[in-house]
Amino acid sequence: MAQAIYIGYSSVGAEITFNTILTDINLIKRDLYNAFYTRVGERVMRPELGCKIWDYLFNQGPNIQQLIYDEVLRIVNLDPRTTLLNANLITYQYGVRVEILLQESSTNQTFNMLVDFNTQQSQTDGNLSINSY
Repeated sequence: MAQAIYIGYSSVGAEITFNTILTDINLIKRDLYNAFYTRVGERVMRPELGCKIWDYLFNQGPNIQQLIYDEVLRIVNLDPRTTLLNANLITYQYGVRVEILLQESSTNQTFNMLVDFNTQQSQTDGNLSINSY
């Protein structure tokens, strides 16, 4: 097995897998999911940190899809380990799904992420629905 380039820790899912160590693509995905999960203004002492897509869901307008795409690009560009290859937005009644194709910079390995922003869920418990494929 090749040695890991990136090593980090996450408690998300650790109660199921009993593993808190993440490496390489899994660590990058978790970091990006955390960025998408955090709303702007939510972090103490870092009010500029976060994702604006949640705000866009509740403000429909003629260029909303472009704003969402620009925000996906901004979030991905915050991580120097990745390059955005493609992003597809799929709107549905209660939100938007973002399908993202990324390339890891040091190995050029490509990987997909799927992030659902669901207004029904955000109104009830504030959670982001996160899926990976």
